[in-house]
Amino acid sequence: MEILNKKILWMPIDLPKFPIDNFSLETKRNWMFWNFAKLTNIDSPKYSHSEIRKEIVKRYPELAEWIKLLPISSISNIKFNVQQNVVVPHIDFHSPDEGAELFDNNRDNEPCGYRVLISGSRTGKLYVVSGGEKIYVNMPTETDVYVLGQTNCMHGVEDEPGRSTMYFHFFVDPNAHKNLLERSFEKYKNYAIIEK
Repeated sequence: MEILNKKILWMPIDLPKFPIDNFSLETKRNWMFWNFAKLTNIDSPKYSHSEIRKEIVKRYPELAEWIKLLPISSISNIKFNVQQNVVVPHIDFHSPDEGAELFDNNRDNEPCGYRVLISGSRTGKLYVVSGGEKIYVNMPTETDVYVLGQTNCMHGVEDEPGRSTMYFHFFVDPNAHKNLLERSFEKYKNYAIIEK
């Protein structure tokens, strides 16, 4: 099965549940629909290679270990997001003036926008847009991880203030990613949203 040719817009990922109950960080920054805290180095240039901040690793060693389960070649950005209002339909990563190497890697390995639902509704809030229609996701309880198109999937979230997610942006390891997608599709094909 050639999983990357299926045009998956959204799918749950077959990984263990997020390892920390009631995870939270103080969110001192705001961007559009979210307040957020960066888990990666604050002063790393946008779209560059980065690392998880040492104080985060020290405080949450189980998180650092769990992140190794993701098909990461090199981390660019990890954020803890807390929703403030309606998230209007958008695509996360457009062809940038900078960061072309990361964009090419992401575009060539879609879907590769890994996210973790920390708290909030598993259905009826997050949606993807396909064929001009909103399709609401249905997140199974066995996992907290999902993937969506980082460079090609229009998506949004209905009003759910306080909903929290972990946002990952990284250089994808193509082989590990493909294997994880294939395993996840086999398990969660009834939940996956395929482009119309």
